[in-house]
Amino acid sequence: MSSSNSSSDPNEEYGIITALLAPLLMTIGFIIWDKNWKGSAFSLNLYKCTVASFAFLLLSSFTRSSTSPTSKPFNSDTFNSTTVGYLILSSFIGILIGDSLWLKSLSLIGARRVIIVDTLKPFMAAVLGKAVLGEDMNGWAVGGMVITATAVLMVSLEKEVGGEEEEEKEEEDVKGGGADFEIDVDVELCDKALPKEASPSPPDPSSDSPTEADLHNVSPKVPPKALGPSLGLGYTLALGNVVLDAYGSVLTKQHGSNMTTWEINLVRFGSAAVAMALISAACRTWEWGVRKGGDEGTPEPLVNKEALTHSPGDTTIRKGSWYRMPSMPHSLWWRITLGVFFVTFCCPALSNYALFQIQLGLALTLNGTGPVYSLPLVAVMKGERITVRAAGWTAVAVGGVAVLCLKGMD
Repeated sequence: MSSSNSSSDPNEEYGIITALLAPLLMTIGFIIWDKNWKGSAFSLNLYKCTVASFAFLLLSSFTRSSTSPTSKPFNSDTFNSTTVGYLILSSFIGILIGDSLWLKSLSLIGARRVIIVDTLKPFMAAVLGKAVLGEDMNGWAVGGMVITATAVLMVSLEKEVGGEEEEEKEEEDVKGGGADFEIDVDVELCDKALPKEASPSPPDPSSDSPTEADLHNVSPKVPPKALGPSLGLGYTLALGNVVLDAYGSVLTKQHGSNMTTWEINLVRFGSAAVAMALISAACRTWEWGVRKGGDEGTPEPLVNKEALTHSPGDTTIRKGSWYRMPSMPHSLWWRITLGVFFVTFCCPALSNYALFQIQLGLALTLNGTGPVYSLPLVAVMKGERITVRAAGWTAVAVGGVAVLCLKGMD
């Protein structure tokens, strides 16, 4: 992965291996995190993008100079305005806008329905790959995609053992209007942790912000308002995320062929980190103005009084405002950082490498097999039981992957 992604003869075997390893490492990272993040989705995304960007910066400098001694790191031939501009655009489309739509759709229609829409992503990527990149796939590849995507969907929607009674209770609460909506998701993502809404009014800092992180074990809760007019809007936003995320991958493959996977991720995650750092700085400036001017006229949704009174020496876990890093013990920070290594460093490095070795639709299909890995991993690492149906659909997913790998590349 140290050499340029451009190749007249892509290595399909390495592409398949890296595409399958990426979701495995991502799932391991989620299990390490396991609800340990105590801040907002925005602050998590800022932290992980920043930490990963420094790692990508170091490797970009080392690999470029070691691979081609005559080529300087970050030379103008590789890092030209066109290439960098399109990669920043792919980051803006896929991470900033796409993930904002994703999170908003979660709040409107619930995680399970969003997962169903997300199943369309590999097929959208295949369509865009054909239209923009001229990539063709044989019938075996399409069949393998259908089998794998369907099986992964069923594994994602499969409840844990003993979850039926809880779901029935939740359905009664929704019908009776007696339950507050809450998306029970841990910290995932993709590369998908942003404020709930990309609007001038920030989210309530006293509430938990959902992230894309553990869609492998989501709650079936659905907001009561999803039963009304917001249902159509929620599905529209979820579909918009699918289109934008797939198109972001197209832009990356179309314009990043002369870069290494480290350089691509440096530009994409680095630009996202800079954008979020500017947002955080602007909000902190506003907070400073509020402190200086007193409490009169303080906009409550923006400033968390708990954050204003926080003492640097206090070891109590505090979430604070959505644009600030939470106060957590060092042990949690090390655990979160280890998760960042798997989720935001290893996973994108492998998946972007695979993107240039195999067809776009196949790469995104294999990258979406995380729920299949989560079953044995949580059973071993956390002692959770696996349902027979989940195990059966996992076997089907493995069969679909086998079809893709053995027949889909011919």
